[in-house]
Amino acid sequence: MKISVENNIIIISDADSVIKKYQVAQLSYYGYEYIESQYRKRSLDVEADVSKILDFFENEKIDVEKNSYVKQIVTNVNKRKSVQKELFILGKKIKDGKINIKSAEEFTDFLSKLPRKLKPHQIKAAFHLYHLKNGANFSVPGSGKTSVILSVYEKLRIEGKCNTLYVIGPPSCFQPWQNEFKETLGRSPSFIVLSGGSKKFRKREYYGSADTNFELYLTTFQTLLNDQEDIIRFLSQKGTNVFLVVDEAHYMKRVGGAWADSLLRIAEHAQYRCVLTGTPMPNSYTDVFNMFDFLWIKENPLNEGNKIQIKQWENNDEDRKVKALLDEKVGSLFYRVRKQDLGLKPAVFHDPVIVKMKPYELRIHEFIKSKIHELSTKDYLENEDVLLKLWKGRIIRLRLCRKITFPIRSMLA
Repeated sequence: MKISVENNIIIISDADSVIKKYQVAQLSYYGYEYIESQYRKRSLDVEADVSKILDFFENEKIDVEKNSYVKQIVTNVNKRKSVQKELFILGKKIKDGKINIKSAEEFTDFLSKLPRKLKPHQIKAAFHLYHLKNGANFSVPGSGKTSVILSVYEKLRIEGKCNTLYVIGPPSCFQPWQNEFKETLGRSPSFIVLSGGSKKFRKREYYGSADTNFELYLTTFQTLLNDQEDIIRFLSQKGTNVFLVVDEAHYMKRVGGAWADSLLRIAEHAQYRCVLTGTPMPNSYTDVFNMFDFLWIKENPLNEGNKIQIKQWENNDEDRKVKALLDEKVGSLFYRVRKQDLGLKPAVFHDPVIVKMKPYELRIHEFIKSKIHELSTKDYLENEDVLLKLWKGRIIRLRLCRKITFPIRSMLA
């Protein structure tokens, strides 16, 4: 059996006497059509599709003769896998403390010159990400994830490897990124927030020249969904070398979700990628799938077989097996600082201070409360939906009543 590629068409020939019926069904599932005694597929990603079909034939113990183009694909893939394997080993050594960061004088010397002095756990996290290039930081809130990313970005920028920091996250993260940039690196970046507003305005910013680009871009998941074609064009333009960061990355957890699909589409157009979240698996172990798909587009350490196995074990409450597999496959690719690693003093909980309501506040409170009780037995069967909305609204009013400053007479009218 032979496999070749011509004009982005993968061709499998001399296969009729070799493959079995169930294998033909698998080829059909992969998108191959039987045309003139050959199986053919037009591919948008030749390398990925060739790798997939060769893996299938290898698992099925079917010998395949490759043409020169396919051989080159195999060589390129094996080379990347070899580099990735070395990175994984290095990442694990850094996490396990088997590489002394103090011995990396150039890196530590660079960090020591930054205006913000990183703490030991941040230095280790930055060292890990710098060498990995594409990594995840799952440290708890307050551990300084943003400073870590900014430090690595600055090191890569000085080395001429990237010149743009593109952050995707909820609007609440925009101001912290601007503030932390100045506090960590000692300079205010040229920045722009691309979120909402006029798409015409955003389009103008995507289609500028690399010489006039901002250094820091801040955008939301929803804007990414709306503008993904323009963003791909921006990330791909000559002279723009992007460090792409997904903040609060648990928003991309849903496999097959629109936000996740958009992130996966733009990922390959960035030079470096990073995901940040303090809650990597809020609902399920499968929440990490998209994160590592995003980070390692070509050679994701979690293959389809691993994902199916994880889902099965999770459904059977076999958590220990899931954790062991994840540690084996992706344990070296993320860094996590736990709360106990921060060396915080024990929390002190003070007794609540009781503040009595003023007379008019008490009248408003009692008035609203009486209406809630009144409606709890009246009209319930007639219109339950409306009643539930009224209850919710009155509970909110109770919370706000201490902020009311207008005359009580208007409230009771």
